[in-house]
Amino acid sequence: MQEKNSRELCWYVMMELVRGAVLGNRPQIQEGLSIDWDLLMDVASEQGVIPWVWDSIVKLPSEQQPSRLYKLNWGLSAQEGISSYYRQKEVLKQMIDICNQNDIRLLLLKGIGLSRLYPNPILRVCGDIDIFLFDDYAKGNSLFCEGKYVFGDGDKHANFLYQGIIIENHLTLINTNTSQQRRVEKYLESSLKDVELSDDGYYILSPLANLIFLLMHSLSHMESQICLTIRNVVDFGMVLQKNRERINAIECRRVLSQIKMNKQFELLLSMTEEVLGVDFTEYHEGLVPREDVQKALKMIADKDASIDVPFDLPLIKQIRLRSAYYNKMKWKYNYIPFSRLNSFVQVYKPIISHFIK
Repeated sequence: MQEKNSRELCWYVMMELVRGAVLGNRPQIQEGLSIDWDLLMDVASEQGVIPWVWDSIVKLPSEQQPSRLYKLNWGLSAQEGISSYYRQKEVLKQMIDICNQNDIRLLLLKGIGLSRLYPNPILRVCGDIDIFLFDDYAKGNSLFCEGKYVFGDGDKHANFLYQGIIIENHLTLINTNTSQQRRVEKYLESSLKDVELSDDGYYILSPLANLIFLLMHSLSHMESQICLTIRNVVDFGMVLQKNRERINAIECRRVLSQIKMNKQFELLLSMTEEVLGVDFTEYHEGLVPREDVQKALKMIADKDASIDVPFDLPLIKQIRLRSAYYNKMKWKYNYIPFSRLNSFVQVYKPIISHFIK
């Protein structure tokens, strides 16, 4: 119980510190809290927000800050993310130069392209670089990895290393395994005529299309064994917050109805409001129960999106445990834009794969 309470306290502190960093506000932490700084770092690392948390820690009154040793550890951990940001910027510039020399337009998806939405871009942790090269997918693979690449995610993109950075060159903008996904992909492809050129020389999706893309990306994490993180939720919220005057609520609802994603959008929208403390009333349609929003946030906080059942247990017990998990998470599958069968298979696939070997 004490460990659970400590984690809940760390979650509260982390959220306050993240809000301060991404909204440019002075963080407000209740005085007198006994914070487990090691556990807080673990939680922040899970969510990919260490530089944001560190940025807010140093803005706290001195009596609320951790010891010098803890601050050194936090600073070093934050610097890793910052160094990665600069490295990615350097590699991205090289890729843009190569694309320009070969008359290729480079569309940047999520990741480092979202960093410009934040008060201090270098604090937004970036993983790999996701690109879409319009009609030059194969040409891009040849230019950047000399034809040596592997496909992943149902041939959605090629994965390869370029200058030590993982690159995902997208053949399609999102997965297109189901009719629902293909419907959204068709909308996103139609939006490509409205892409915008950034000051750094790469293209970005229009604000509404970017919001839809991030919605699908977040739902894919929510459905898979890779849990949705607070950083995903914050990215979605910042795209909306920074482009509020450009994303018309009526047009947004029209597009969501067209692609049949109203309910999913409102779930992530409501989560964003809870995380950022920002009100997006005009985009609501009243489709999502508040308890589902709380379940989704708890799923992120508890890392409760997957189940680990040992294979040395009796088969009946494995099935019973996985069935209990599936029933517990059934609320989640109501929002996943994939088939119920696929969701069921995701839960039981490890057992099937293990016994087929």
